[in-house]
Amino acid sequence: MPGPVWARVLSVGLVSPPIALYTATDSHTIRCHQLLDVAERLGIDIGELRRRITAAEPAGERA
Repeated sequence: MPGPVWARVLSVGLVSPPIALYTATDSHTIRCHQLLDVAERLGIDIGELRRRITAAEPAGERA
């Protein structure tokens, strides 16, 4: 299995669990209602969420 693409230690009080982010093994489509739920939790509109996601993507992976 390949190594993580991002790894850090999250410090929460006296507990510091290691956190690692791995690339996906399968490609899945994100459904619109999932994005709307995320935008609602963040308190932003769907257009702002789309701008944030696009800004976070590496340039070579944009469609």
